[in-house]
Parts: sequence; C-alpha cells; structure tokens
Amino acid sequence: MRQMYFTCLLSGKKGGGGCINHDSTYPLLLHLTDTYPLFRIFTVMKTEAEKKEANRIACKKYNDANKEKTAAYYQANKARFKDYGESLKDGLFTVYLLPKENYVGMTNCLSKRLSTHKTRQNRDITGVWILGKYETKREALDIEAEYHASGFKGKHIKAAIYG
Repeated sequence: MRQMYFTCLLSGKKGGGGCINHDSTYPLLLHLTDTYPLFRIFTVMKTEAEKKEANRIACKKYNDANKEKTAAYYQANKARFKDYGESLKDGLFTVYLLPKENYVGMTNCLSKRLSTHKTRQNRDITGVWILGKYETKREALDIEAEYHASGFKGKHIKAAIYG
C-alpha cells in the first residue's frame, strides 16, 4: 500500500503548527497513526481499494489475535444469528437470473444468496431478474433445470436427492 507522510509541528497556539507535505501532489486526507511529543505523523490513503485492503488486513490481524473471544461471541449468539437468517426468508423458493453473468439459480433467501454471489464469488449482481417464486422446492428445481438445459450457467442439484 502506498502511503504519504506529513510531519506536523504542534504548537500551543490556536491554529498553530505547520504541516510539511513530503509529496504535495496529493490531496490532504489525514489519518492519525502515531503521536510524538512534538510531531505527529499522518498517513494519507489514496484510493478506496487501498482503504479496503488496509481494513481487510486490520480485521485479519484482529481476528487472529482474538480467536477465542470471537468463537465465544459466536457461540453465545448462535441462536440470534439463526433467527435473523430465518426472518429474511419469505417461505417461497425463488428462481433468479443474473443477466451479466448469464447465471440462473434458486434459493429460499434471495438477499443472502445475492450477498454471497457478490462477496464470495465476485459475481456482478446488478440487474437481477426474479424469474419466479414457487411454493415447493421441487417446482423451483424443475424450472431452474429447464433454464440450465437451455444454456444458462448454474448448478443444478440432481432430482434423485429431492425426488
């Protein structure tokens, strides 16, 4: 990650002190990193991608240092997480299309499924179409299989499992 440093001399006067920009071609977006008696060193993050990467690294470092604490929190709130997931479901099975990916899928919780497509599988979920909502999983799987047979991407679970 590229960072830019500013050395700021602090004075006791209101509005006092001065910053020396070591590379004056970038805008001043400051993030305090360390404090010293007379100087403060600031870091400038350049892009959203760099900010995301820095956040990912910080989260990983925190999770690695607090594995037991995180596991205990998850165990204590497991039922609450499950209840929240269940509250997102509408009781119907949805067959959907991701047009930019030429992908057809089926789920009983569209918001969670689209989030998974976006974050874990890096799919483009813009312009999602709902092709139908069905009362039974069997109906939804049959419709999904028809779309897959006509050339759309996606995984189709074998009928023998749910038959």
